[in-house]
Amino acid sequence: MGNGYATWFLSPLNLLIDLFCYKNKRIYTLEDFQEESRKEIEGIISVFDTRKEEIIAQVDNAFESGRRGMLVYRWFGKQQNKTIDEFNKPLKYIQTIAISVFDGKESTSFHFGPLRLTLRLLYNLTPVESDDIFIECGHTKHYWHKNPLFIFDDTLMHRSVNNNDARRYCVFMDVIRPSPVTVFLSVLLVPISMIAQPIKGAFYKNWKMLGANRETQGATTKS
Repeated sequence: MGNGYATWFLSPLNLLIDLFCYKNKRIYTLEDFQEESRKEIEGIISVFDTRKEEIIAQVDNAFESGRRGMLVYRWFGKQQNKTIDEFNKPLKYIQTIAISVFDGKESTSFHFGPLRLTLRLLYNLTPVESDDIFIECGHTKHYWHKNPLFIFDDTLMHRSVNNNDARRYCVFMDVIRPSPVTVFLSVLLVPISMIAQPIKGAFYKNWKMLGANRETQGATTKS
């Protein structure tokens, strides 16, 4: 049941969103995005690659122990942590920028998100040559050591698995879905942005949420 309630109530809106977007591919690649959106995504990923050691150290300092943590830089357009200058600039397509960390031998249960306005983008910063570290989405099992990037429709049933002993660090982004009317989707995201912070705790209760240089409450009901 969990976050399924929200998805059920939002299903009419999700169907409306489908009408204004290109066909839902469920699993996406960078080539599925418009050029401007793709460049914005590649720019943020390049920052994570360039400043990887600094960002991982920042996560470890804020999250010394625990099962799952998430350091949030932006949450649906709202800045949470301003320590990385490149993440503070105006962005047209990317709504959320964060980095999630799983402790060794940590996994989520199968779960799904409530809204199709955005796609979930994950990028493994420390891929390890192991089939024990993966994300499973629908009928697709994606191994990070084969491709560190995975983009998908968050309303699909999915789970993340880290059966390795070491921590797993993944960039976590929400990006507006490919659409011929991006401006319309951006307008629909305005009220979401306004309530995103208060409802974050309802969806991320099993996570230690970090932002604005101090801990904030959070975590998902089914993650």
